[in-house]
Amino acid sequence: MENWYQISVQDNGKGMQELEQLKIFDPFYTTKRNQGGIGLGLPIVFNLVTQKLGGSIRCTSVAEQGTCFQIKIPVEGKIGRSYLSWQRWC
Repeated sequence: MENWYQISVQDNGKGMQELEQLKIFDPFYTTKRNQGGIGLGLPIVFNLVTQKLGGSIRCTSVAEQGTCFQIKIPVEGKIGRSYLSWQRWC
């Protein structure tokens, strides 16, 4: 049986429409193109969590009510060491 760390981050902001939720992890998707956004932040997080850490990330959102991100990563990393035992990741 695997042990997991679970991190949840939630806000009470404007939330997202369903179509936006389907695209948020796509590279270069942004709703703020003319305001400096390039659409790489969430795709980078997605790849780190799923590919490097062997975990999962999920987003749920309700328009005008907020958004919640749930990240789940195994206690034992892909190379068999506990993430808690690492002094630094960089």
